[in-house]
Amino acid sequence: MRKLLLPAVVAAVLLLEAVASADVTGISITSVNDLGRFDGKPYRQAALQIRGTAPAGPYRVPAVLAYPARAADANGFALVEPYNTVGFWFRDPLVPEAPLAHARNIMGDEYLLGRGNVFIAVLWDEGLMEATGTGSMAAGSDGYEVLRDAAALVRAPRSMPYPRGFERPPAAGKVVAAGYSGSANLLRDFYLNRENSREGVAFDGALFGSSGAQCVGPATPAAFYLCPGVVSDGGKVLVVNTEADAEFAGFAERGRTHDYRVQELAGIAHIPSSIFDWRQRGKPDQNPVSSGPALRAAHRNLLRWIEGCPAPDSRFIELQDVPPVDLAGFPYVPARRDADGNALGGIRLPHMPSRSHGRPAGAPLGAYTGLDLETPNPFFFLAGTFRPFSPARLAELYPTRRAYVERVRRAADRLLAEDHILRSDRDAYVEAAVR
Repeated sequence: MRKLLLPAVVAAVLLLEAVASADVTGISITSVNDLGRFDGKPYRQAALQIRGTAPAGPYRVPAVLAYPARAADANGFALVEPYNTVGFWFRDPLVPEAPLAHARNIMGDEYLLGRGNVFIAVLWDEGLMEATGTGSMAAGSDGYEVLRDAAALVRAPRSMPYPRGFERPPAAGKVVAAGYSGSANLLRDFYLNRENSREGVAFDGALFGSSGAQCVGPATPAAFYLCPGVVSDGGKVLVVNTEADAEFAGFAERGRTHDYRVQELAGIAHIPSSIFDWRQRGKPDQNPVSSGPALRAAHRNLLRWIEGCPAPDSRFIELQDVPPVDLAGFPYVPARRDADGNALGGIRLPHMPSRSHGRPAGAPLGAYTGLDLETPNPFFFLAGTFRPFSPARLAELYPTRRAYVERVRRAADRLLAEDHILRSDRDAYVEAAVR
């Protein structure tokens, strides 16, 4: 079993002026296209093939680079994302076989590019590249050298061997790594084994989305293992786990240091329908709620933290005071729940009941769980459940349309004030409630 997004993580290359790891010997441009404008900023996207030399030998890896067409639009940050390759290893019709940049997909280009970030996604998975002919690597363990090179690539584009005539992206003064599920597990392993500081600090910060206290190494991309406790190795680390992750081993990831924080999202599944929609494919009760608003705010808060602002606050879901039980080889502890079946504690998006200034806030339409404990399907297990309230219960909670909208508004306003969502997501929640 294992988290939704199985093995995966990055690959691309670089040679930093101050921090060198593997040598980048060449960069080929497969294609360049205009992505359009994001908050008025024109962006380009290039498909690359990067060649370099790592400890085990030469490598050639594909990457996708998105960057502002005008240097003045860059915000000084870059995000490096290791591709998630779970679909290739599971070969299940429920998920695509192609590698996916889940963190980018969940946060969305309107946010990432609209804020002026440089973005690069790189393929690090030797087994996938060998099987598909998309790249090559002398040894799977060289995947971490490729990760360090990806960070150097966006830090010092002018020192990279781009072909003549290619307009290089703006340099990034700060570089953040981000992954979701399997790719976050790879990044967690990267930090656990002190790879981030092995040759100078590769990443100034990292966002682990749904890492759930599990790690996976680049040489064995399907062999996940429990890696509890604080995992940080230079820079700042912000973990954002869903309710599913908190219950399913993620509670072992909790901790707080000067450079490590954990936040947990109540009422959200590891694979909600906003990631893969299976409601018409055998999972009609799949939890629909996206973690996107919380991840966008977490990324923004991580950048602020790196720049010297106060650290984001940790928020934990309340778990039952019972010993963990073994579930598919990992420890499981259920959440405490209210009378309607919704988890207590954690960051509570507007679909979760809460309170604001002593008044009811949040407007659930049913009971939302992170895990489906009744299914044998490992993907459906991570898709959670949504059980709608009866008409009588809905009428009791929201006697008028205005009452429903006001509860959403109160919750969204509080989340905005606490920096757990952005202004744009606050407005979107309220507009959706009005509709």
